[in-house]
Amino acid sequence: MDSYTNKNYNIKATSGTLTINPATFDKDSIKITAYSGPYDGSEHPVINENSVYPDDSKVEYSTETGTPNWNTTCPKVKNVSDSKKTKVWIRISKDNYEPWLSGEIQAIISPTQIENLPLNPQISVPWTCKKVADITTKLPTNWNWQDSSKDLQIGSNSVIAVYTGSDAGKGNYVKESVKFEITRSKCTHEHTAGRYYSSPSCTSSGYSGDTYCTDCDKTISYGHIIPAYEHDYDNGVITTEPTVETDGIITYTCKRC
Repeated sequence: MDSYTNKNYNIKATSGTLTINPATFDKDSIKITAYSGPYDGSEHPVINENSVYPDDSKVEYSTETGTPNWNTTCPKVKNVSDSKKTKVWIRISKDNYEPWLSGEIQAIISPTQIENLPLNPQISVPWTCKKVADITTKLPTNWNWQDSSKDLQIGSNSVIAVYTGSDAGKGNYVKESVKFEITRSKCTHEHTAGRYYSSPSCTSSGYSGDTYCTDCDKTISYGHIIPAYEHDYDNGVITTEPTVETDGIITYTCKRC
């Protein structure tokens, strides 16, 4: 322009700076959805793969605050506990565009029902089943009795079974314990024996003995008193001969005692 002349104008050129500001992303071109679903034991990216980003843009993720550590791999969560504590931020960048930053995003993994949850928690056991540990009915896989040393009373007993799988205790399931009603039957007294028998003597009575169950130690029937025999003497033996002046002595001996 210095060489340009015009008889009507006095033209001077002034140095200047051309500034091109970064563009901003169209918000309508960004559609981010976090994962949401029931617990299934699998890992899931926090951000759904069907999220929409501007063409040719770079998407990065961070789980840190303060100084974010951006990574192109989306963090994954596996259980309810992970989903609650994992917070993700997204940065979208592209040449000649101002980076776009999201707010805090979290996936939602909701508790579900255990597949092998006991559905009929009622068990009848024989009298010989005296403790919870004696119950022979098998529980489903990864289920155990909460207190196997607990004594079982005759009749109804409340016993707790708990889920003990590797994913237990993390809030993954709606219910991780089941109350069982254990019905223990009475003893049928199939095995009995006698006790407390004592034989009578000439001067004291005896006892016929009681009958008791050797399984539960309960007395089935009580005995009776056997009267003393009384002495049964022989014909006697002269132990001292009589004289003209004194009587003799005959000694009788009981044949029993």
